[in-house]
Amino acid sequence: MPQDELSEAQRVLELLIHDLRTPLSVAQGYVRLLQENRLHADDERQQAFTGTMKALGHIARLCDDAASYTAAPTAVPPPGATVRTETVVEQVERACAKTPPSTLSFVVPAGLKGTLRVGAPEDVVHAVTEILCAVHRAARLQPRTVVITETDEEALFLLSSDGNHAALQAGPVQPFDPWHGGHGVALPLACRTVARTGGRVWTTAEVHGCVGIAFPARIVPS
Repeated sequence: MPQDELSEAQRVLELLIHDLRTPLSVAQGYVRLLQENRLHADDERQQAFTGTMKALGHIARLCDDAASYTAAPTAVPPPGATVRTETVVEQVERACAKTPPSTLSFVVPAGLKGTLRVGAPEDVVHAVTEILCAVHRAARLQPRTVVITETDEEALFLLSSDGNHAALQAGPVQPFDPWHGGHGVALPLACRTVARTGGRVWTTAEVHGCVGIAFPARIVPS
């Protein structure tokens, strides 16, 4: 295995081990309480069952993300599907609203005219949601707004504090490091999904807690 691939696989394994510790400890703690019959009230036992299932679900998602990331990418990207930019934006906004703490606000111009050519629209929606929510959490949930912008060649999702979106779009830009900040494997996986569609993810040193996501787009004449 090439050294760069080995190093990346090691990072994935280290992240997985780190992220598994908490839900494993939670599940083991609840199971131990149930096994030793130390919970007598019905509501306490129900809480233990619910907590165990939640922790196991978290473990399953972590394993799925790690498996998806370490799977060898196909040589040829999947066939592209054309989808309206407006549709992707609506789905991302709904997905962010369902992701705790659900405090991101969106500014969407009326009458988006572009179309995106992406491998699988649902994967793109999931990836954009993952990136936006991860950066928002890293900013300690300070007020952040996602501004949607269309150019002649791209559709952009710009997450920043109010008034700094233009600076994020104008640059100077710097690479976005999805491995930094303890986000687990899900964030690198999301960034890889964006890259495979021909998109890009960036940030800027000028503005703290911001990220830009862009996809190639074609404007449909009215």
